[in-house]
Amino acid sequence: MRLRLSWSVTMFAIAAILGGCFSADVTASTRPVSRSEPVGGGALNPAQALANVNAYRRAHGLASVRLDAAVTSAARAQSLAMARQGRMSHEAGGDFRARLIAHGVGRVPAVENIAWGQRSFPEAMQSWQASYGHARNMQAPDMTRLGVAMVDTPSGAYWTLVLAGDAGR
Repeated sequence: MRLRLSWSVTMFAIAAILGGCFSADVTASTRPVSRSEPVGGGALNPAQALANVNAYRRAHGLASVRLDAAVTSAARAQSLAMARQGRMSHEAGGDFRARLIAHGVGRVPAVENIAWGQRSFPEAMQSWQASYGHARNMQAPDMTRLGVAMVDTPSGAYWTLVLAGDAGR
Protein backbone atom coordinates (compact mmCIF):
# COMPACT_ATOMS: atom_id res chain seq x y z
CA MET A 1 0.00 0.00 0.00
CA ARG A 2 2.82 2.40 0.90
CA LEU A 3 4.49 1.80 -2.46
CA ARG A 4 1.27 2.43 -4.31
CA LEU A 5 0.73 5.78 -2.55
CA SER A 6 4.29 6.88 -3.25
CA TRP A 7 3.95 5.91 -6.91
CA SER A 8 0.70 7.92 -7.20
CA VAL A 9 2.23 10.98 -5.56
CA THR A 10 5.34 10.71 -7.75
CA MET A 11 3.29 10.40 -10.94
CA PHE A 12 1.11 13.36 -9.92
CA ALA A 13 4.20 15.50 -9.26
CA ILE A 14 5.74 14.56 -12.61
CA ALA A 15 2.48 15.32 -14.44
CA ALA A 16 2.15 18.65 -12.64
CA ILE A 17 5.71 19.65 -13.46
CA LEU A 18 5.36 18.65 -17.10
CA GLY A 19 2.06 20.50 -17.23
CA GLY A 20 3.64 23.65 -15.82
CA CYS A 21 1.65 23.72 -12.58
CA PHE A 22 4.72 24.35 -10.46
CA SER A 23 6.34 26.84 -12.82
CA ALA A 24 6.75 30.18 -11.07
CA ASP A 25 9.76 31.50 -12.97
CA VAL A 26 9.95 32.37 -16.63
CA THR A 27 13.16 30.83 -17.96
CA ALA A 28 15.17 31.98 -20.94
CA SER A 29 13.58 29.28 -23.09
CA THR A 30 10.09 30.50 -22.17
CA ARG A 31 10.88 34.20 -22.08
CA PRO A 32 7.71 36.34 -21.96
CA VAL A 33 6.83 38.14 -25.13
CA SER A 34 4.67 41.25 -25.25
CA ARG A 35 2.36 40.80 -28.19
CA SER A 36 -1.06 41.36 -29.63
CA GLU A 37 -1.52 37.79 -30.85
CA PRO A 38 -4.17 35.49 -29.46
CA VAL A 39 -3.80 34.03 -25.99
CA GLY A 40 -6.10 31.09 -25.75
CA GLY A 41 -9.31 32.35 -27.28
CA GLY A 42 -8.60 36.07 -27.30
CA ALA A 43 -6.16 38.80 -28.20
CA LEU A 44 -5.13 42.21 -27.03
CA ASN A 45 -6.41 44.72 -29.52
CA PRO A 46 -5.70 48.17 -28.02
CA ALA A 47 -8.44 49.86 -30.07
CA GLN A 48 -11.00 47.29 -28.90
CA ALA A 49 -9.77 47.59 -25.31
CA LEU A 50 -10.23 51.37 -25.58
CA ALA A 51 -13.77 50.89 -26.91
CA ASN A 52 -14.59 48.49 -24.04
CA VAL A 53 -13.24 50.83 -21.37
CA ASN A 54 -14.99 53.85 -22.89
CA ALA A 55 -18.31 52.00 -23.12
CA TYR A 56 -17.96 51.10 -19.45
CA ARG A 57 -17.09 54.69 -18.51
CA ARG A 58 -19.98 56.14 -20.55
CA ALA A 59 -22.38 53.68 -18.88
CA HIS A 60 -21.31 55.28 -15.59
CA GLY A 61 -21.73 58.85 -16.85
CA LEU A 62 -17.99 59.47 -17.32
CA ALA A 63 -15.99 60.99 -20.14
CA SER A 64 -14.12 58.80 -22.58
CA VAL A 65 -10.35 58.32 -22.43
CA ARG A 66 -7.83 58.12 -25.30
CA LEU A 67 -4.98 55.71 -25.96
CA ASP A 68 -1.65 57.19 -24.94
CA ALA A 69 1.82 55.90 -25.86
CA ALA A 70 3.47 56.88 -22.56
CA VAL A 71 0.72 55.32 -20.45
CA THR A 72 0.87 52.20 -22.63
CA SER A 73 4.64 52.03 -22.11
CA ALA A 74 4.14 52.13 -18.33
CA ALA A 75 1.47 49.40 -18.56
CA ARG A 76 3.75 47.25 -20.74
CA ALA A 77 6.61 47.60 -18.24
CA GLN A 78 4.32 46.35 -15.45
CA SER A 79 3.08 43.34 -17.45
CA LEU A 80 6.64 42.42 -18.45
CA ALA A 81 7.87 42.71 -14.85
CA MET A 82 5.06 40.47 -13.58
CA ALA A 83 5.76 37.91 -16.30
CA ARG A 84 9.50 37.87 -15.61
CA GLN A 85 8.88 37.40 -11.89
CA GLY A 86 6.09 34.89 -12.42
CA ARG A 87 3.75 36.71 -10.03
CA MET A 88 0.88 39.13 -10.16
CA SER A 89 1.80 42.14 -8.02
CA HIS A 90 1.49 45.91 -8.29
CA GLU A 91 5.02 46.11 -6.92
CA ALA A 92 6.53 43.82 -9.60
CA GLY A 93 7.38 46.79 -11.82
CA GLY A 94 8.57 48.97 -8.95
CA ASP A 95 6.85 51.96 -7.44
CA PHE A 96 3.80 52.91 -9.52
CA ARG A 97 4.45 56.68 -9.42
CA ALA A 98 8.15 56.24 -10.25
CA ARG A 99 7.20 53.98 -13.18
CA LEU A 100 4.79 56.59 -14.52
CA ILE A 101 7.45 59.30 -14.34
CA ALA A 102 10.10 57.05 -15.92
CA HIS A 103 7.81 56.36 -18.89
CA GLY A 104 6.94 60.02 -19.44
CA VAL A 105 3.42 59.97 -18.04
CA GLY A 106 4.29 62.58 -15.44
CA ARG A 107 3.01 63.43 -11.97
CA VAL A 108 -0.69 63.10 -12.67
CA PRO A 109 -3.67 61.33 -11.13
CA ALA A 110 -3.46 57.68 -12.19
CA VAL A 111 -4.77 54.22 -11.33
CA GLU A 112 -3.71 50.70 -12.26
CA ASN A 113 -5.56 47.41 -12.64
CA ILE A 114 -3.69 44.14 -13.06
CA ALA A 115 -4.84 40.61 -13.74
CA TRP A 116 -3.40 37.19 -14.48
CA GLY A 117 -4.69 34.18 -16.35
CA GLN A 118 -7.56 35.66 -18.34
CA ARG A 119 -7.47 34.55 -21.96
CA SER A 120 -8.74 37.78 -23.51
CA PHE A 121 -9.16 41.46 -22.71
CA PRO A 122 -12.95 41.06 -22.32
CA GLU A 123 -12.30 38.39 -19.67
CA ALA A 124 -9.87 40.68 -17.85
CA MET A 125 -12.38 43.52 -18.12
CA GLN A 126 -15.12 41.31 -16.63
CA SER A 127 -12.94 40.41 -13.66
CA TRP A 128 -12.14 44.08 -13.04
CA GLN A 129 -15.82 45.04 -13.28
CA ALA A 130 -16.69 42.37 -10.71
CA SER A 131 -14.15 43.78 -8.23
CA TYR A 132 -15.19 46.88 -6.29
CA GLY A 133 -11.70 48.42 -6.18
CA HIS A 134 -10.91 47.72 -9.83
CA ALA A 135 -14.31 48.97 -10.97
CA ARG A 136 -13.80 52.13 -8.91
CA ASN A 137 -10.44 52.65 -10.66
CA MET A 138 -12.11 52.46 -14.07
CA GLN A 139 -14.68 54.98 -12.85
CA ALA A 140 -12.11 57.56 -11.70
CA PRO A 141 -13.49 60.84 -13.07
CA ASP A 142 -10.23 62.70 -13.80
CA MET A 143 -8.81 60.09 -16.16
CA THR A 144 -8.22 61.09 -19.78
CA ARG A 145 -5.60 58.59 -21.02
CA LEU A 146 -5.40 54.82 -21.25
CA GLY A 147 -2.58 52.33 -21.53
CA VAL A 148 -3.16 48.60 -21.75
CA ALA A 149 -0.76 45.70 -22.09
CA MET A 150 -0.70 41.92 -22.07
CA VAL A 151 2.31 39.62 -21.82
CA ASP A 152 1.75 35.97 -22.59
CA THR A 153 3.65 33.27 -20.70
CA PRO A 154 3.27 29.50 -20.55
CA SER A 155 1.53 29.91 -17.18
CA GLY A 156 -0.96 32.51 -18.43
CA ALA A 157 -1.27 36.11 -19.58
CA TYR A 158 -0.41 39.10 -17.38
CA TRP A 159 -2.69 42.09 -17.99
CA THR A 160 -2.19 45.72 -17.00
CA LEU A 161 -4.59 48.61 -17.50
CA VAL A 162 -3.43 52.10 -16.50
CA LEU A 163 -5.66 55.16 -16.56
CA ALA A 164 -4.06 58.57 -16.14
CA GLY A 165 -5.17 62.17 -16.11
CA ASP A 166 -3.50 65.10 -17.81
CA ALA A 167 -1.06 67.46 -16.14
CA GLY A 168 -2.68 70.60 -14.81
CA ARG A 169 -6.17 69.11 -14.50
